[in-house]
Amino acid sequence: MTHTISMEATDRLEVGFGHVLPGKEEWMYGEYFPAMGPVMARHGFSTLAAFQVVASNVPDDVAPVQGSFSRWPSADHRRRFIEDPEFVAIRPTRDAALRLSDGHLFEPLSDTLEIVAGEDFAIVVAGDGVAPGDALFRVPLAKDAPTSTYAGKCMSLHRWNDACERLLAGSHDDAAVLRVRFLPPS
Repeated sequence: MTHTISMEATDRLEVGFGHVLPGKEEWMYGEYFPAMGPVMARHGFSTLAAFQVVASNVPDDVAPVQGSFSRWPSADHRRRFIEDPEFVAIRPTRDAALRLSDGHLFEPLSDTLEIVAGEDFAIVVAGDGVAPGDALFRVPLAKDAPTSTYAGKCMSLHRWNDACERLLAGSHDDAAVLRVRFLPPS
């Protein structure tokens, strides 16, 4: 099974990852996602490919176990979602139930991408000159991204290899690395 990802020139690619806190799973999956899914969709959000995080060098406060590549029609669409009264009302409860990376918007992919579910890949966010081999894609952080954590860096996707393993063992400051396994399309 594969994910086919294509994007428009004005789209923003969001990478999000994290974990639900113990004891909060029922609320997140039973209430939050069913309530916010339609609100997010109303603002143009769509999940492109969800993944399991097998390993990462991301700091322990996020300690990702899952994540996704998602699409917003623009950074402004995401901002309007964040300001939507329905989201504003539920956000404190969501934030108390979830640890996540947030606001990492990248430029869109320029070509259609096929991702095979079940295989291991590396998502790498790093500056120029840091890459574990040929990338399936490489895109810079969008200038209109709401957070600047990865300012001056690019996100790339690679088939898992020994160079990815070496980067994973290194500092998050040099290269954020997530070893991921994409889930089958739903």
